[in-house]
Amino acid sequence: MPGLLAVRASGAAAATPKVNRLVFITELPTQESNEKRMIATPWGWQLTPMYETLIGLDNSTGKRYPALATEWAIEPDGNGYRFKLRQGVKFHDGQDFSSADVRYSLLTQKKLGPRGRITLQSLERVDTPDPHTAVLVLSK
Repeated sequence: MPGLLAVRASGAAAATPKVNRLVFITELPTQESNEKRMIATPWGWQLTPMYETLIGLDNSTGKRYPALATEWAIEPDGNGYRFKLRQGVKFHDGQDFSSADVRYSLLTQKKLGPRGRITLQSLERVDTPDPHTAVLVLSK
């Protein structure tokens, strides 16, 4: 077995923030915890559950459902997608999730991800008109 992943959450009252602990044991040494860069590694799949996508896909029906995006639409010119982002989402350190995080994630994936140069080749930029809106602008 290449690794073991365990998550433990504790917290006495609903009003107190939950303290989470991630225990990750692997046989492969790494300095990298960016799942987008290591998905092609033998153990990249182990970190995938720690990340969420804008839109989910139901594997049994093939239907899309809201995840980090509550709604989405094709831009009027057909060269982009506009995503309205879920509010109240926090990172592990308590920071709010915003459109700047979407831009960073997609542009990092495009530049450094094992499939990013191919799957995101038409992505020109990610506009962030407000903290809860991300617009993916495509070249075609």
